[in-house]
Formats: sequence, structure tokens, C-alpha cells
Amino acid sequence: MEISNIIFRDINKVKKLTNELSIKNILKLNMSNNKFLLNDDINTFLYVAKELLETDHKFDFLLSNYYNQLIDKIILKYINERYNLILNENYKSAIKNIIKLSPNALKYLLFSDISIYETGKNHIEKLKLSEIDKKKWLEIFYSSLMANILEQIIFDLNSPSITNNLKALQYEAYQIKIFIKMTGLNSDILDLESEKLILMLKAGGIIEAGSLVSATDPDLYLHIGDFFLKMKLYDEAIEEYNQLINHSDDIKLLIPAFNNKGVAFMGLEKWIDAIKCFDEVLKLDPSQPQAIKNREKCLEKSRK
Repeated sequence: MEISNIIFRDINKVKKLTNELSIKNILKLNMSNNKFLLNDDINTFLYVAKELLETDHKFDFLLSNYYNQLIDKIILKYINERYNLILNENYKSAIKNIIKLSPNALKYLLFSDISIYETGKNHIEKLKLSEIDKKKWLEIFYSSLMANILEQIIFDLNSPSITNNLKALQYEAYQIKIFIKMTGLNSDILDLESEKLILMLKAGGIIEAGSLVSATDPDLYLHIGDFFLKMKLYDEAIEEYNQLINHSDDIKLLIPAFNNKGVAFMGLEKWIDAIKCFDEVLKLDPSQPQAIKNREKCLEKSRK
């Protein structure tokens, strides 16, 4: 990351700051172009992250080239070593996507107290469990870590500042499911599950699933239905496609609506209903390859 050395406002403060950072080996001056460079070692990154994750610029920090260049280079390795849990590829991939989006999750992973994980793992080692039992206990620690991280994401998702990060990462929808169970020795105190689906519209707005969508803009139904379909919320997807079908006679919209509605029925293993949808597509476009392929698959499944 380059920082210009030619600054005319508050020059004395800048000189003092850059000098302090140079002494701490955070910055180094490139004499050829008179620019300061941030070092790319873990200590420099932790210093910068600690400073910026407490500011209003924390979401911008996650979009910076400096940060994104270091994720694979040093950050994931540091997190893995810090928790000493030997994260598998699925967990690593999940954490990588999370820390690109959530500054609070990143702050938790970098700076939170890790004694519970260290103590727990040391205790497991002392018990000399079988590999199967050891794996079960470690899975509890993995699950606990992920739960704590996801809790941090919820705070960030409620921040208006996250919109640019969602757009930059091309996340156009997200679903939150929360399940809380609290109990005493004699009775359950709380047993509750709730969920929310948020959709990022191409115009830049945000709507919550279930909000009124104008029938004068029927392609939004297709857009929203496709989000539901990708999340495997098939009944919800079918409802959105039905809204489009009922409000539009545009063949360019009806073909994907009927086809994707058929795919949703396939997800529900309702093969006959799916075939009817693909038949509708083929009435509009007899050579539509996706509908032909999907219909053949449904026929095969329905015969079993």
C-alpha cells in the first residue's frame, strides 16, 4: 500500500506520524518515488488492523488492496495458528469469505481472548481420547468458533455501511436464521427460531423478503425468485415466479420464470409439476435446450 510523502496540509503532524511508524517498522520510504510503503508482515498488518477496525473506515479497510493481498499470504495462516485448531478447507473457505465482509468478525478472530480454545484443546490432549472421540470434541470447538464469528456478522449486516462491501463482493442476497434455546433444570425457558432474507436490488436499494414489490416492474419477481432458488428455498421461489407469470406477458421473462419454477419443483422432487412448467417453456420456445434437458430428467425420475 502506497502513502504519498508529499502532503501540504498538517505537514508537521504527518512527518511526526510517518517517523513514528518508520521507527516501529510499519512504514518504509521508497527513495525512488518518494512514497511510503506499508510492510506486508503480520506485525504491521495487526497494527494497521487494530487501528482501522475501530474507526468509521473499517468497511473501507476490507475493500483495500493492501488487505486483500494479505488474506491468503499471511492472514488465514495467522488465524489458523492463533486458534491452533487445524482448520480444514471448508472452514478456511468460510472464514475467508466472512473476513472479506465483516470487520467485527475479523476483529474477533485477530484480537479476542482465545484462552477457552487453548484450554479446551490442551484438556482434550491430556485425556488421550481415541481419534474418533477427539474429532467429535474438536468439532464442538470449531462449531463454537464459527458461532461466535457469525454473531459478529449480524452486527455488521445491520450497518448501513456494509452496502458497498456487499456490492463489491457481488453478494446480492443473504439469509439469517437464528435459533435460541435456553433451559433450566426443571423447564425450558426459551425455544425460538427466526429467519430473515435480505435482497440487494440492482438499483442499489435493499428490501426485506415479503415486502411489496411493484407489479409494474415484474422482472424483480424473477430476480427475487432466482435468489430463493439459489438458496434452495423452493416454495418461496415458486411463489415469486407465479407473481411474474401472473403480471407479465413478456416472453423474455416468462421463459426463465417457467423454467426456473420447474427447477424449483425439481428441488422439491415434484416431477409432474416440474414437467408442466417445462411444457410451458417449450410452448413459448420449442427449441429451448434447458427446458428439454430438464424435462427429460423429470420424466426419467417420475418413472422410478
